[in-house]
Amino acid sequence: MSHTRGFALAGLMVVAACKTGGTPSTGQTPPTLVFLGALELPPTRALDAPVGGLSALAYDATLDVLWALSDDRSERGPARMHAFRVHHQGSRPTGLELLRTLPLLDAQGHPFERHTLDPEGLALAGPDHFLLSSEGITSKGIPPFLARVDRNTAAVVETFALPEAFHPDAPMPNQTRGVLDNFGLEALGTCPDQTALTMNEAPLAQDRTRGNVLRVLVFPPAAGTPPSQWEYVLEPAPAGSLVHGVTSLLCLEKQDVLTLERSWGKEVGFFNRIFHVDFSQNPARKTLVLDLNSLTLRRDNYEGLSLGPTLPDGRRTLYVVSDDNFLPEQATILAWFAFSPLKH
Repeated sequence: MSHTRGFALAGLMVVAACKTGGTPSTGQTPPTLVFLGALELPPTRALDAPVGGLSALAYDATLDVLWALSDDRSERGPARMHAFRVHHQGSRPTGLELLRTLPLLDAQGHPFERHTLDPEGLALAGPDHFLLSSEGITSKGIPPFLARVDRNTAAVVETFALPEAFHPDAPMPNQTRGVLDNFGLEALGTCPDQTALTMNEAPLAQDRTRGNVLRVLVFPPAAGTPPSQWEYVLEPAPAGSLVHGVTSLLCLEKQDVLTLERSWGKEVGFFNRIFHVDFSQNPARKTLVLDLNSLTLRRDNYEGLSLGPTLPDGRRTLYVVSDDNFLPEQATILAWFAFSPLKH
C-alpha cells in the first residue's frame, strides 16, 4: 500500500491484546535478527516502466532468485513482478542484479487493464506457481482476490474463494462490510507444508468497532478446502501516525509467523517493526523482534519480508524491502538479516 493513499483510518482506536483458537503451543523462541547490510536500487526501468513500488518478496532457493512484486495498478506500465539476484561477499550484500520482468496476466492471458487490481502480496506455491493477492480497489468496485499464478508466465490459473466478510458491499462512505480501500489483502505467505496465509492490512469495515483486530485467512494445502481464520491485533499506532497496518507476513514453521507492521505520518515519518506471533496459543503470544528504526538503516516504507539463502555457518537469512511509492524522495532499499534456526 502506498502511504500517500488511504488516510481514512487515521483516528482508529487500537488495542494490544490478541485472541485466537489453536492447538497447544509449539514453544518456539522468537528469532534474534542480526543486521548484515543493505542495498539501494538505482533508478531502473523494465517493460518501459520504472522498477519500484516493491511491496512483496518471494525467494526461490533452488535458483537463488529473489522475486519482487510491484504494486503498480497498471498505471505506469503493466502490473508486473521482477526477478533479482542478490550478490554477496561472505555475509555482506554487494549488489542487486535485475534478471527478468514479467507482466501479470489475467485468467484469459491478457495484461491486467488499468485499475483492475492492486497487487500487494506474493509467495511461492510449490515449484510451478506463485500465490498473488490484490487489495482490490473498493472505491471503484473492484473486490480483493487471491490467485494462483503460473511461475513461467505470471498468468492467473486459479482464484480462491474469499469469505463474504472480505467483499465490500459498497464504496465508502456507505460501506458496512469488507476490506476498506487500500487496506485489503496486503500480507501473504506460505508455510513449509504449503498452507497459505493472507490478511487484511487494517480492520474490515465491520470490525472497526472491535479495535484494531485483523483477520488472517488460513488456506490448507488441500484444494477446495474453505479457509479457517485467526485473529491478529495491531500494536498501538505511534503518535502522529496517519497510516498503520500490517504490510507483510512470513510463515517460518507451522503457526510461527513473522509480521511487519508499518506506520507513517506526515510529521513523524515512517515506523517499521517486525514481530514474532505464535498463533498456536490462546491468546496468541506476540513478541517484538526488531524495530527497524533502531538500526543505521534508512527510514522508509518497508513492506516486504522473505527468507533468503542459508549462510555457510547454518544461519538462515531474511530479506526486507521498501516500497518507494514511485516517489523521488523515497528509495527501494533491500535489507539483509541473519538469524539462527528456531528453537523449541
